[in-house]
Formats: sequence, structure tokens, C-alpha cells
Amino acid sequence: MILFLQIIVKTREMSWIAYTDLELIDEWYHVVIIWSQGSGVRLYLNGSHIMTDSHPKGRLLNEDTYQDFALGHRNSGEYINPDQAMGHMMIDDFRFIDEEWSEDFVRQEAGALEFCK
Repeated sequence: MILFLQIIVKTREMSWIAYTDLELIDEWYHVVIIWSQGSGVRLYLNGSHIMTDSHPKGRLLNEDTYQDFALGHRNSGEYINPDQAMGHMMIDDFRFIDEEWSEDFVRQEAGALEFCK
């Protein structure tokens, strides 16, 4: 089964999007999302850089106003088509960190997980 992982970071005026497909194969994934208003959003999977969106899109005034933070479902409450079920997902550790990690540091952190398997 393939899971579509999408990261959306929004401010009042702008939004950045990064995404990838994950194969659900009963393994742990180390996901890092780094965002700054100047650099945009960067997505890393198991220490590898997957995607950067450094060109924000403008948001319309009538666009959704959802401010909640959510993992695993849409903020809008829309139902997902049963044919596109998300499967089972467990989040073991989640942190907000107020500093921008370098790509080398992300690789080092993901490498540390090899000892946990």
C-alpha cells in the first residue's frame, strides 16, 4: 500500500507544500520537515532530501481559515474515499524545534535510528 505524505505550511498570506509517496511495509520512517519563511519548506525521509518548496503560493482571502495542527487527517473534516484508506500509522516521537537543521545534521539524526532497529 502506498501512503501519500503531504506537508502544508501556511501563514496568513502564503503557503508552501512538500510531498512524497511512502510504501507502507511495516518499517519505521524518519521524517524531518524544516520550514522558514525565507527558505520555504524542506522534506527529508530517512536522512535523504526529498523535496523543497521555496516558492510560496499566495492565499486567497476566502481560503480556509483552519488554524489547527493535525497529524493523519485533513483539518477540513472531509471524509477520505474508502478506496484511498490511509492504513495504520503510529507516531513514536514528534517535536517542534526552534532552530533550522542543516542537511548533514538531518542525515546524522536519521543514521542514529539504525541502532534502534
